Amino acid sequence: MKAIILAAGRGTRLKSYCENKPKCLVEVDGATLLSRNISVLRNSDYDVTVVGGYRASQISALGVSTIVNELYESTNMVVSLFCAEKILMHGALITYGDIVYSPKILSRLTNSPSDISVAVDKNWFAYWSNRMTNPLEDLESLQINENGDIIEIGSKASKFQEIEGQYIGLTKVTARGASVVRDIYYRAKKKGFLNGKPLHSAYFTDLLQEVIRQGNIVKAIPFSETWVEIDTVEDLNSEVTRQE
Repeated sequence: MKAIILAAGRGTRLKSYCENKPKCLVEVDGATLLSRNISVLRNSDYDVTVVGGYRASQISALGVSTIVNELYESTNMVVSLFCAEKILMHGALITYGDIVYSPKILSRLTNSPSDISVAVDKNWFAYWSNRMTNPLEDLESLQINENGDIIEIGSKASKFQEIEGQYIGLTKVTARGASVVRDIYYRAKKKGFLNGKPLHSAYFTDLLQEVIRQGNIVKAIPFSETWVEIDTVEDLNSEVTRQE
């Protein structure tokens, strides 16, 4: 099984912690985000490739299979993903490089039979309330129908009723699911996304929402186990990051 870690970003919100190294090499409790991510993936028999950008040579120097998004300063997650298109097309687990998550979450996602499966945090309110005073400043919409399919994802949420879970940056696609994603990617490369966002600035949730708009099933894989995202200095210093 293949896994792609998206770790091209500069991590500007982590300020001095990322001045001389990529965000994925920031340490949490003595271990880097990247080493934690790779450990969980390899223990589940995933073959890992990292898509790097900012100071990517530091990643490859660790002996990790690395693909470089040379346009990382002017592009976003979706472009980084398709730097690893050849790997993606065999089916892959796709993970952000700034998250740490329980092996149980990975197992649940790995065992999903759906072509496109997305890990969804059902305990989102408690986690975001620990991270910030007003969670709605950061939270995005995510709505799920009675079949457990995601029907809305990634918009700015104006009220809690628009949120039935949170996307954490962990997705699995089969080869068939990857083909769907690729077709929509190349369509958006010519015309942009229906939400008006150009491809170069698109987040992964923009791509998922476009997949849904085109009538494809994106299955929610709910969980309540611990995970953390390290996006800001506050995240790094918070007691939340010291959970296992």
